[in-house]
Formats: sequence, C-alpha cells, structure tokens
Amino acid sequence: MYASVSEAYSGANMKLPLIAILSAALLFLPGCGGGADVDGIKSDMRNSMEKLISVLDGIETSSDLDAATPRLKAIVAQHKKLKARMDDAFSGRSAAEREAATADMKNDDILATRFAEATLKATKVNGGLEAILPILLDFGK
Repeated sequence: MYASVSEAYSGANMKLPLIAILSAALLFLPGCGGGADVDGIKSDMRNSMEKLISVLDGIETSSDLDAATPRLKAIVAQHKKLKARMDDAFSGRSAAEREAATADMKNDDILATRFAEATLKATKVNGGLEAILPILLDFGK
C-alpha cells in the first residue's frame, strides 16, 4: 500500500490520472466560452454565403434559373440550420457578446456587395424576381 496520495501517483502511476485529466480537458474546454465553435459556425456561414453567391452568379437564362432554384432552397435550408447553431452557441450570453463575436460577418462589405450584385443579376432573368425573392426572404428569417 502507498503511504500518501503523492506516493501513489508518482512516476509511472501518475500517467493514468494525467491522461484522464487531459482527456477530460480536451473534451470540455472547446465548449467553454464557445470561441472555437462560434468560429467554426461563422466559417460555415461564410461558405454558405459563397455558395449562394456562386449559384446566383450562374443564373443567366430561364433554364439556369430552373436548375438553380432547388440548389438555392437547399443552401438556404442549410444556412438556417447554421443560424440555429449560432443561436445555441450564444444561448445564455449577452447580446453584446454576440455582437462582438459576429461583427466581422456583419461588416463584410465585399461579401455583401457580391451578394447584392449576384442577386440583382439573377433577378433580371425572365421570371428571376418571382422565383428568387421568396427564397431570399426565407434566407433572411
């Protein structure tokens, strides 16, 4: 038997508790503060916007519009899931914390300009406004 706790967990005996502590830390620390998770969600949201812009940019004819409509709806559905994940990541935190963490997304003028230009171009296609407007309104919810 060991005379003390420090003797019991010295040398080779120390490895098991140390591994257990480090494993627990690796599992739980990424959730603390939400920084890494929020950054991942922001990256996914930015990628979602890039996909949306790419699809909108590809609409030049009515047949392009017909082909793009289901893809736009799928991107919007995925983006809404990302928004829900972001809401979960900030549950119980202040609006100021959320604003500070997401300010770079809201202030991305280049992405916003590209989105506006692609949308305007796509809505000029015959039937484009009628097809795209409801999808984009759903995107903004």
